Amino acid sequence: MNDRFSEELFLTNETGKMLYHKYAEHMPIIDYHCHLQPVEIAENKEFEDLGEMWLRGDHYKWRCMRTFGIDEKYITGDASYYEKYMKFAEILPQLVGNPIYIWCALELKRYFDIDEPLTAANAQEIYDRTKKLITEKHMTRRWCMEHSNVRLVSTTEDPIDDLRYHKVLNEEKMFTRVITAFRPDKAMFCANADFAAYLAKLSAAAEQPIDSFARCSPHWKSVCSISSRSPAPPSVTTASPTSTGRLHPREVEGIFASTQRRQADPA
Repeated sequence: MNDRFSEELFLTNETGKMLYHKYAEHMPIIDYHCHLQPVEIAENKEFEDLGEMWLRGDHYKWRCMRTFGIDEKYITGDASYYEKYMKFAEILPQLVGNPIYIWCALELKRYFDIDEPLTAANAQEIYDRTKKLITEKHMTRRWCMEHSNVRLVSTTEDPIDDLRYHKVLNEEKMFTRVITAFRPDKAMFCANADFAAYLAKLSAAAEQPIDSFARCSPHWKSVCSISSRSPAPPSVTTASPTSTGRLHPREVEGIFASTQRRQADPA
């Protein structure tokens, strides 16, 4: 295996080289989905080390670590970022062919001018080199976005979020414009034990009661594959909140009501 990494490895013909270097290489990045938190961009704190940069919130790397049997302590647990980084370095050579391997190699090259593949053997040396540069260059989230020519980034927010940090960022003169995108994942998980508690928060944020599915969704009939004129099923008590088949509107309301009862009586 080549012991040096280069972006040219991906440019396998002259047409690709021409298109990349003449057009794409210097184009701004419009990032419409990211894993950044607006508070992290607003506070603009310097990264502690490469462990924080890579493993603070990247669930793709977490999933890889779990696949290789890494203890959760070193993934989302209370281990230090240094310890988490060292564990990740142990498995990275096994990810050749996975986009994560390529991302890590690109980041080491572009941000730190390191072109050796990261392994357990050189993990300490690369850790020391990157930590020194993080401090010298005061690397923050904003620094990374500017360095990568990211002109727009979109974070994802739940409907109950108050967007306070977006308001702060909108008032600042930043190289990268930060916007928000609607991500109502929690509103979809009606089987979760805390769904009713979530609805209470959503109700408060919307400043209106949510005590039925019809009130929750003004267009609720459109999400049911069978109209309200269709015969109702014999029973709505057996409808599963995780089923994906066609549902009568009465079944939908039955599922919704069951989430309220489950919250009131968890047993």
